[in-house]
Amino acid sequence: MTGELIHAAQTQTILASSVPQTRPDLIDQTWLEAGMREQRRSGLPRALFCVRLLEQGSDGSPEQRLSFLIGAFLASDMDAMLSRRSFDPEGEVVITGGGVIAEAWRCALAQNSMRAIALGDSEVENATLTGLRRVFSALGK
Repeated sequence: MTGELIHAAQTQTILASSVPQTRPDLIDQTWLEAGMREQRRSGLPRALFCVRLLEQGSDGSPEQRLSFLIGAFLASDMDAMLSRRSFDPEGEVVITGGGVIAEAWRCALAQNSMRAIALGDSEVENATLTGLRRVFSALGK
């Protein structure tokens, strides 16, 4: 859902004028980490409002502000999952969705000593089809 929320914030809110309307081609790690820190300090709504304040203060490029926004959403989701112990510390996290946001997730998890792998679109499609075949086979069809 993180990707969906990012897209909604960047296209359907007052923040739309502060960030690019398209998927990012790259993530600015410094701005991503700043968004993560702000979310952890002030909460998600305040961190998102900071994107607007950054634009009004002419701070950063639209792409950098998008990295900040992505960092805020990422920290919110990741911290909630960590607090609920949703990750097996001995296991590996599999990230789907591809692109730079998946890579940002992988890096953020690595910073928390979590092993993670980001699957590309074709790998996700193959895994889905394999799973469906196994379910279909188990049903005796």
